[in-house]
Amino acid sequence: MRKRTQIEDRVKTDRRQRETEDREILQREDRKIDKTEDMERDRSQRKQQIRRQREKTDVTERRQKTERRQNRLNRQRRHGDRKNKRADRDRDREDGQRGKRRQKTR
Repeated sequence: MRKRTQIEDRVKTDRRQRETEDREILQREDRKIDKTEDMERDRSQRKQQIRRQREKTDVTERRQKTERRQNRLNRQRRHGDRKNKRADRDRDREDGQRGKRRQKTR
């Protein structure tokens, strides 16, 4: 009788041990899966951040380029006006004449 209960006890403890080991293994695998999901999420977030940053820099670069171009044109116009006012006036007059001539010939 005593031996039988000992054997039964041993079997029960073995089963419990196996169950706990199985549970632990499952938990470990779940953690691994969670880690990989977290890593994937982090990676995608990092990619999005980089993309946003790149878009921002593209926009600022474009804005700076247009500003520089505008400044250059304004500077040229300003200095050109100082130097060649008469030449500009003459050119404008000629352009006007040319336009009138073209209209008449049509």
